[in-house]
Amino acid sequence: MKTVVLSFCCVLLLVLQSGCSSGTSKANSGPTLDSGLSTPDASTRELPGLDLPLPLDVVPEIVRTGPYTGLIATGPRIQEILGVSTHMSRNVEYSWKREAELDGLEELGFSRVRSDFYWKNIEKEEGQYDLSGESHMTDLCLERGFSVLGILLIPPQWAQVDGTFDSVDPDKWRAFVHYTVEQ
Repeated sequence: MKTVVLSFCCVLLLVLQSGCSSGTSKANSGPTLDSGLSTPDASTRELPGLDLPLPLDVVPEIVRTGPYTGLIATGPRIQEILGVSTHMSRNVEYSWKREAELDGLEELGFSRVRSDFYWKNIEKEEGQYDLSGESHMTDLCLERGFSVLGILLIPPQWAQVDGTFDSVDPDKWRAFVHYTVEQ
């Protein structure tokens, strides 16, 4: 159900932002405006069910008062769930590139960061963990108000039963996941 609602909201947002013309017009089929709009120009868009092209600043009012008034916003707003997958530096040392990337993500309004945590780099030898780089990168993101989704992947050779990524010993995987999550 959430997927359907999200898909509908995305379509509605696209229609409202880019404009849409249905190709047909029914008399009095939608809201009308008596605000004395001037002749259409490049800053207007036609919306389905409306007889006049509308200035883009009128669109939010149509959503509040027009045919969409029965819709109730539920769940998080897009700004609260917008995220980005990143491969920023995990070195503990200062990195101007990482700082610039964090500045850019913040400026663009992202709230979530997805980052790969490579098992083969964190536990090069069984039982010897080093999460210092991942912890430092995560702390920098959290300081700026981002939430972090760490994706655990790529096992070390010693954890693979038959030498492939798909043949990981489940007990070794479980130990790695528990250690990483607890940190």
